[in-house]
Amino acid sequence: MFVDQGWLMSDTEIQLRFHNNPIHIFKKRDQTSKYNIKCCTVNLYTDEVVDDVECVDQFYQSVHASNPPIRVSSLGEYDNQDQSAHGMPVSDTDYVIFKLKTFEFNSHGIKVQIYKPTENSSEPSLYGYTNILPLHLENCTGSLVLVLNSLHGFPIGHITVRYLVCKPNKYVKYSLAKSFSKWWNRDRPTLEIGHRGLGDTHSTDINYKKEQNVKHENTLGSLMTAGEMGADYVEFDVMLSKDKVPIIWHDFKVSILLRKRSRGKHQVYNIPVHELTLAQLQDLRVEYVKHNSGSEHYDVSDVTEEHNLHDKLSPFPLLRDALREIDPNLGFYVEIKYPIYLYDNKSKEEGIESFFERNSFLDPILKVLHEEGGSRRIVIASFDPDTCIISL
Repeated sequence: MFVDQGWLMSDTEIQLRFHNNPIHIFKKRDQTSKYNIKCCTVNLYTDEVVDDVECVDQFYQSVHASNPPIRVSSLGEYDNQDQSAHGMPVSDTDYVIFKLKTFEFNSHGIKVQIYKPTENSSEPSLYGYTNILPLHLENCTGSLVLVLNSLHGFPIGHITVRYLVCKPNKYVKYSLAKSFSKWWNRDRPTLEIGHRGLGDTHSTDINYKKEQNVKHENTLGSLMTAGEMGADYVEFDVMLSKDKVPIIWHDFKVSILLRKRSRGKHQVYNIPVHELTLAQLQDLRVEYVKHNSGSEHYDVSDVTEEHNLHDKLSPFPLLRDALREIDPNLGFYVEIKYPIYLYDNKSKEEGIESFFERNSFLDPILKVLHEEGGSRRIVIASFDPDTCIISL
């Protein structure tokens, strides 16, 4: 029998990730040692105090038994497991994740303990520790470099940990009435999926599009027509406007084309979509702009005919309208657009230095999907792994 973890109802899940040689010890003689990591939950408001250094390890093991458990997984062991008495070995090539679920996020800290092999014992001994407090986890994701202390409280090194905080969706009331999460019929035939509806139109020759009356990508008209032509699913991209309205649009930025006063030349300004409200986005007239390499000249052509806000070919359609107006028998493959951040916390998307916090970004999108989804088959995807984790 397979038992799923289920949805987060009122609890919060915290993931601590250790990889890329996370432990650095100041003493040279200890820098080449192999270390184990163990994480224990600590009630921040307990009245118990331990003064005897020799009893610290036993105390935290007893505290761990009475607090929410922390389970661990690694690249070799995907399933979450109980921690051993002396933690999980972490090497240069390991990727270890510790997971904690708690109903009292602000009442629990996490003690990260480091164990080191000893010559006189077959079991490693407690070597140092650090603490992670709720105030360290203000953002949904991030990276921490924390001081490692000896059992006597002296600094002996530092440890790097990346974290993810998954909070329950405050807008959605989950039930087990119907759930196809992680279910897929492997015996079904190959599915026809319309990419952005009828396909990518940005790379299509502008004259060909006019001659063939090609409907612009990621519009309601393109999605509807793909269904009428026999698609089983349509794939499209979803992001938020500045006022947190889920819209269908692919790029993280829109290019605003301004004509200079001198000689009629154009200047292009790239503005992030999430910095414009829905009304501002819908006021834009979308055109196909092609820059002639080696010159300041731009060829500008209408992508669509003149349209109003209620036209099926209008850009920036609402996710809610797509769910309401498109045949419910047409499946939706919803790609959630969230920028991917590299190890140094810099976005791969140039010009996107700040973005919505993941939980507050996903909540409005999931709310609309649950309220308007009905019986429609919906697949949620993203190139950002943490977005996928929080969406489950």
